Amino acid sequence: MNKDENEKKVEEKKKKEGGCCGGSSKKIKPKPKILSLLTIGNQSVGKTAILNIFIGGQFEEKTLMTIGQDCRIVNRTIKIDNEDVKQQVKIWDSSGQERFRDIVVSSAKNTNGIFLIYDVTSQKTFDDLQGWIESIEKAKDLKTFPFIIMANKIDLEEKRVITQEQGKAFAASKNMPYFETSAKTGQGLNEALDYLITAATKSVMGLPNDNIII
Repeated sequence: MNKDENEKKVEEKKKKEGGCCGGSSKKIKPKPKILSLLTIGNQSVGKTAILNIFIGGQFEEKTLMTIGQDCRIVNRTIKIDNEDVKQQVKIWDSSGQERFRDIVVSSAKNTNGIFLIYDVTSQKTFDDLQGWIESIEKAKDLKTFPFIIMANKIDLEEKRVITQEQGKAFAASKNMPYFETSAKTGQGLNEALDYLITAATKSVMGLPNDNIII
């Protein structure tokens, strides 16, 4: 066997042994046993309703106000390098009240990804996005941390005051993925959930996230 043939076989062996990591020379960490994600945003933007849909529940027009935090478990199959990966996820539902802001920021230190949610029918929830981002920046480097913006309640088109263009522009200014969602119809929720779980899993494993959505 000549030198070229030998080198070719070595490279093929590396690719086979690489598994879902694609044979990267970078040291890849194991997949996390469980991820921790956090929902944040003003009161009444639909965080609890969204979480109910995430766990396979039904939409509820009215939900109890979250005091402090609540937690649910989700099992999801995602794609990493074209391979199916089963991932268990703990999703924290946080209070949107200002008096609980310090608790939310403290919780963010131990999470792997964040959903920042606003209500497209409420100007204030959109205006307060910047304040939420500044609070989380005390705990995380948002240049690398998995973080998405969700424009919720898009089913209420006749009451909408924040346009899609405004939402996208804000997300783009922060270099963050943007999703339009409705807890009532389910629109966009699977896409947002799968995106953040995939991004957070890759982040923990030390893999680049090459699927940015804006």
